Amino acid sequence: MEQDKTPNVLVVEDEPDMALMLKRLLERKFSATVEIAKDHASAREKISSGTFDIITLDYKLPDGDGLGLLREINEIETPPAVIMVTGYGDERTAAKSFKLGASGYVVKDKRLSTLLPDAVEHAISEVRLRRVEEALIFEQEQLLSLFESIDEAIYVVDPESHEILYANKFLKNAFGKDLVGGICYRELQGVDEPCEFCTNEIILKDKGKPYTWEYHNPIVDRDYQITDRIIKWPDDRDVRFELAIDITKRKRTEEALRKSEERLRMAGKAAYDLIYEWDVETGHLEWFGDIDGMLGYEQGKISQSIEAWLNLIHPEDAWQLEAAVGFHKTSTEPIRYGYRVKHMDGSWRYWNDHGLPLLDENGHPYMWVGVCTDITEQKEGEEALRVSEEKYRLLAENITDVIWIMELDGFKRIYTSPSVERSTGFTPEEVAEMSPEELVTPETLKNVLRTLEEELERDTELCKTEPHRTTTFEAEQICKDGSTVWVEVTAKFLRDDKGNPTHVLGVNRDIAERKKAEEEIKRINAELESYARTVSHDLKGPLTGIMLAVEMLVKSLEGIDTGDAEEIDEIVVAINTNARNARGRIEGLLALAGAGQVPRGTSPVDVREVVEGVLAEGFHEIKEKGIEVDVSGDLGTITASPTQMQQVFSNLIGNAIRHNDSENPVMWVSHLGDEEDGAHRYLVRDNGPGIPEDIIDKVFLPFTSGKDGDTGIGLSIVEKLVKVYGGEIRAYNEGGACFEFTLKDYKVE
Repeated sequence: MEQDKTPNVLVVEDEPDMALMLKRLLERKFSATVEIAKDHASAREKISSGTFDIITLDYKLPDGDGLGLLREINEIETPPAVIMVTGYGDERTAAKSFKLGASGYVVKDKRLSTLLPDAVEHAISEVRLRRVEEALIFEQEQLLSLFESIDEAIYVVDPESHEILYANKFLKNAFGKDLVGGICYRELQGVDEPCEFCTNEIILKDKGKPYTWEYHNPIVDRDYQITDRIIKWPDDRDVRFELAIDITKRKRTEEALRKSEERLRMAGKAAYDLIYEWDVETGHLEWFGDIDGMLGYEQGKISQSIEAWLNLIHPEDAWQLEAAVGFHKTSTEPIRYGYRVKHMDGSWRYWNDHGLPLLDENGHPYMWVGVCTDITEQKEGEEALRVSEEKYRLLAENITDVIWIMELDGFKRIYTSPSVERSTGFTPEEVAEMSPEELVTPETLKNVLRTLEEELERDTELCKTEPHRTTTFEAEQICKDGSTVWVEVTAKFLRDDKGNPTHVLGVNRDIAERKKAEEEIKRINAELESYARTVSHDLKGPLTGIMLAVEMLVKSLEGIDTGDAEEIDEIVVAINTNARNARGRIEGLLALAGAGQVPRGTSPVDVREVVEGVLAEGFHEIKEKGIEVDVSGDLGTITASPTQMQQVFSNLIGNAIRHNDSENPVMWVSHLGDEEDGAHRYLVRDNGPGIPEDIIDKVFLPFTSGKDGDTGIGLSIVEKLVKVYGGEIRAYNEGGACFEFTLKDYKVE
């Protein structure tokens, strides 16, 4: 699987709802392409006809267990990564799964939405590693194939044993035999001990660095320029790689080249350029620079032959040189043109040629002097930029979200992606001519402009420390047919080279369905609250009547000798106690139903004031039990409903007071600071006996109570309120009961 490719996943699950949930989770987290199989048979069919990177496999299936299918999958030549996802898991099943080759093991519980993405991330890493290993093997095979096609001597030797591990076809032909398996100094030098000039010590000292030297081989009577270096062999050992380029011809022509040393020295000053002279009359072309080396060929391969040079020109560009030859013979003006030249490795290098004529006494050109510049990197950069621009253009034109850029001066849209027509009916051209008042409803435009103004002020202060800062808000967008649609806008300011904001870059995402869902939740919550209050009222009335009747019965029996007074008293007490308990549970249910409602109004709440109020209400019990109270100096401020904040801290502090029977009781209320997402973190703890181990995992469930036998509603209310404010809460024991939770500011829309 390539690095940027989204994974193909097969979900094997017989429960339709669970299968759909897993599919949605993987699509959302990884943009995965997901297929579903409900049993062994359909899974086998999909695996045989498709290519999957990852398979999530249920342990229990209608036609067999998942371990059998896991065994079959891992018998495939290149099997996908398999993650066992089961509701019947135990340590033995997990061990069997991993033994059979499973990449991960996840149990279907409340942690599934977190653990499954982690397991998939791990599986993706495994798949990518396997692909990389396969690619490396393929690349090595390709490299050896390339070595076979090169007309230069290449071989690989074990530096310790001197055994020849590889020799290319050219080297084998030069010596007339297969050299692999032989000892290098015997086969190549004809001696019985390692060569005095062996470079093993040099290249082993600087692993990875090439070492180039020249050598005359007396067996074949040829001169070579040799490059040695240490490389990794497939079995991971360090071996010596040697490339020997035949430079015999170069050696024999060194004297002839000596006369041009001065010109070559001057040409060498132009590091990446080549200077040439072309004689118009004789057609002789002479290079001043290492054209052979620049193109990867042996010295003299190109520089000494104009035919060799012309044969390297790309066929589509050859006409330019043919035209230039005729042009050079008559023109007195400079000429500039470009063409592609073939490198020894098979790639094409882009060259820019700029020639100037030298004129004789009659004003006719007798020689041309030119400079060739390699502009391959520039060309590749231009192509990469073109591809990048095309990629992002296609992205902007095909995504569902609407991308736009707006000038700050006048709020004029200078770009809007084509997707705007799908969401609003307006074309990008129409949007460019429209004002903000025509694009956003008056009710939300004021809020949008105010948000941008406030964010601009903050962004100006933070642009240096947070250069990628964005802001998100909602707006009601006007459509062409007169309807409206809610969008979530993510915006960022663009700045000029002086850091001044000039434009706004934004992305609009349709949230109509989310808005409908929010309204539906509000409606359901309202119905639940109304239902709870109605049921509470209908039940509390009869219970109140029972309690009143018991009181009247007690008064009626005063002074009457019934003979069973003690038994009657016990019955009366039992009736009264149960009625009061029932009334308490009803009131608790009513409070629990109300706790999940969103606040109708919010304001900045000083948490310390809330805590001090709760402590004042429990003053007498705190004093009676001798509890030491330790409260952080600054508990911060939260935008919230004061009543709901009082409910949270009242229940937690009340628990710490009631359940602390330590000899020297202490209670702490601490502010643990604010997190990056703006959440405020708090801790309420005591040094009492802690939460019983048998209920610690269900302490937030309604009617879960400890040895005191209370209703068990308080902590359920706390958890619901914490979730209303986008937070989380956990209970644990650490020298006593600890309740650590977060709360986020709540803004009423």
